[in-house]
Amino acid sequence: MEQAQDVASRLHISNVDHPFLTTKQSNFLVVVTYKEINLSNGQAYYEGVAKSAIDEIYAKYTVAPAIPLGNIYFLSIDEFELLSEAVCAKKIGFAEALEKAKVADNDIHTKKFDFSLHLSS
Repeated sequence: MEQAQDVASRLHISNVDHPFLTTKQSNFLVVVTYKEINLSNGQAYYEGVAKSAIDEIYAKYTVAPAIPLGNIYFLSIDEFELLSEAVCAKKIGFAEALEKAKVADNDIHTKKFDFSLHLSS
């Protein structure tokens, strides 16, 4: 998470004129893990595991807006591969999938326990 916030900050202050390297209004972070860790998004990670560590990271990087906790997803390698297959098959775009998951996770009635449940829906 610190590396992602560092990159977001560097992009924010850079003057690079390239469509893939421009500052976005809101960034996403996908953390790919070797096994399922049962964290839906960054908000769950923050509240359940790493509040003080994340607070420290965000305090270091004040130049750019912090990556919103609701925009951070933890995917197992299997979930990432399934998402990649759906993107390659043009069933959904990568950013679109993350945005749909975020919208669903903002409502207690549609919030998912892990990303595989978003993939199946």
